[in-house]
Amino acid sequence: MKDLKTRLEKGQVVIGTDLTMKNLRLGKIEKVLITKNCPTEVKEEILRFSDEVKIEQLDKTNTELGIICKKPYAISVIGYLKEK
Repeated sequence: MKDLKTRLEKGQVVIGTDLTMKNLRLGKIEKVLITKNCPTEVKEEILRFSDEVKIEQLDKTNTELGIICKKPYAISVIGYLKEK
């Protein structure tokens, strides 16, 4: 979680399924974080497009991840952008 907080401060993450999938297709993601209660269809879609990307299953729920990211909503998926 420390790495996540650091990356959030630096703006090196994309939050949400849509943005993560868009950036996965463009090859801009190096790692994807998925919450333990992420919908199955979302997990399957991410796995389909993430051949060369690390996927980490968190032990947090989407509500907890939203709180960690200081957002007023639940977050199921976060993508780490590749460093330039």
